[in-house]
Amino acid sequence: MRIRPATAAELPALQDIERAAGLPFRDLGMPEIADDEPPALDELERFRGAGRCWVAVDEREDPVAYLVAEPVDGALHIEQVSVHPRAARRGVGRVLLAYAAERAREEGLAALTLTLHGGSVERPLLRPSRLPHPHGGRAHPRPARDPRDGGRTRPRPPASRVHARTAVTQPR
Repeated sequence: MRIRPATAAELPALQDIERAAGLPFRDLGMPEIADDEPPALDELERFRGAGRCWVAVDEREDPVAYLVAEPVDGALHIEQVSVHPRAARRGVGRVLLAYAAERAREEGLAALTLTLHGGSVERPLLRPSRLPHPHGGRAHPRPARDPRDGGRTRPRPPASRVHARTAVTQPR
């Protein structure tokens, strides 16, 4: 699996990946996540233009997963990581997270952060990638800021969010 920066021509495919990746949430009783629209093309372009939109590609160079991130408070915050179901359960998300951690290290950022929906299929990613559950796995007392809507919180209740943070720099 190769990771590389996304191209502008691939941005609509990233929206398709996002839609497909959301479908399993419906079976988990989380239809609001399944129905959540993917980021708009101009938003994906903002991440891409900043060098913070990466894709995992298959042997034909077609994206099967993507990750977008931005620096927040000295850490690289993973805004979205999505894997198409046809590439699921192969460690693709973990490889993208490791790639983002390496980019954060190279930029001198102290940590990688990620906000998850409590009880979702994303939570198992925390164990293999060694992202700890802060607050003992309980939801963070503050709801997450969402850059997609101007920093306001998403409509989901704060108790459904789990914040994870892991250091990416070597201790001195």
